[in-house]
Amino acid sequence: IDYDWRVLDGTSQLIEALIDPLASGGRFQRIVAQLHSPAGVAKETMDFHADHVLIGISGLEAERRDLEIPLTPNFQVVMLKTALLGITASRWPGESGTPISAFGGYRSNDDKALVFDAALTALRQETVVVGDQSIDARVVELTGEFTQTLWLDSTGIALKRVMGELVAE
Repeated sequence: IDYDWRVLDGTSQLIEALIDPLASGGRFQRIVAQLHSPAGVAKETMDFHADHVLIGISGLEAERRDLEIPLTPNFQVVMLKTALLGITASRWPGESGTPISAFGGYRSNDDKALVFDAALTALRQETVVVGDQSIDARVVELTGEFTQTLWLDSTGIALKRVMGELVAE
């Protein structure tokens, strides 16, 4: 996934995710995020294991530090990046409306995991127009760190996201 904001603020972000097949649970195994800016490149790597995540962080000055953060059993990765959130929602492990333990990253100010209860509730089916194409979408509400509504196509691509006053289409 490549977010190109060079015209807006001179930055670009590349996100790569390795995900198990649905038949094996569809869990994230690894996420790599790189932020390119005029000042340099910052990189964050997350390798997920059954009870912990290994996080490697390289700052703009190229120094690297590694963190090992314990996680609760059966956690679900719920990253706030729109594209990854759509994939997560399409592979949600629990029943509609039932809370699960979620890992949403880490807090860089204290190197602690951002862990919270999250629930996904199916709301309705709706048609979303993207360009000149009408796409059937599943509308879901995700509660947790933030409450948000997502419109997902059949593959988990987030076509629209509403979080408070913020609307991303």
